[in-house]
Amino acid sequence: MNSSLRIRLSRPADIPRVVRLLPGITRHPSQAQIYVVEAAGEFIGCGALIFQSETVCAFNWNFLAPAQKISGAPALFAVFQAEARQQQMQLLMAHFGVQAGNADAALLKSWDGREHIVFSFYETDLVAGEQLFQRAVTRLEKNKKIPAGVRIVPLGQAPALPVQALWRDAIGVGNDAMLFQFEQQRFSPQHSVVALEGARAVGAIALDTSGKIPVASYMAVETSYRGRWPYPLLMLEAHAGLRKAGHASVRFKTNPQHHPGLKNFAEKIGGKFCGKEIFYAFDL
Repeated sequence: MNSSLRIRLSRPADIPRVVRLLPGITRHPSQAQIYVVEAAGEFIGCGALIFQSETVCAFNWNFLAPAQKISGAPALFAVFQAEARQQQMQLLMAHFGVQAGNADAALLKSWDGREHIVFSFYETDLVAGEQLFQRAVTRLEKNKKIPAGVRIVPLGQAPALPVQALWRDAIGVGNDAMLFQFEQQRFSPQHSVVALEGARAVGAIALDTSGKIPVASYMAVETSYRGRWPYPLLMLEAHAGLRKAGHASVRFKTNPQHHPGLKNFAEKIGGKFCGKEIFYAFDL
């Protein structure tokens, strides 16, 4: 390790700088162990070890500059590994996804990281998508296939437990509780939508609008409702809402484990492959 580097547990005085670099860490106050990285006595970055279960923990970090990450990340990762082993963890997982082939992916692979979850992205045009689903909804309305009392509401207004049960039961999201917890924090409650029939949550689309292009992260319809009205209604609402918010396109996030049919769906509506995101994990 560079002799000028020092890694220590954070202190109360570090909190403002830590929160600026790792804003999401405030969601894990009782689960996270926070470290500060200093070079020649100066703060250059920080990281967190997040204990999600008795055997699995995640790590995250951020640095003030890319050069500081190059020098500080290897030493910080070594601290993460040592502490995870001390706590008798079995799996250490990156709390962030990286683009295939970039410098972060190369770094994590060089430490013998393995691909834990791999997502592929397909980008589609919002106007074309909205028109497509408007036609589908019009056909459903004409044939009286949409029951009275159906509502499409923002995720922020939907009952939380039924929606979480829907993710788990319909597409298996939630079996990997750590990844689900992290992903759910990125959902936009204003743009994500839920289909309700009475008090029953029968479908949902989770949208992440934190980046330049919004991402449809999770899509689920209750098994007995598949091929019926929820999906077209949800997709129409999601496309129209994003377009009204000034977006021109949306990306569908697909994974064979969670979305076995989504790749074909994205391609059918003109989606173009636009990259992968990999979550690396380390066996301890």
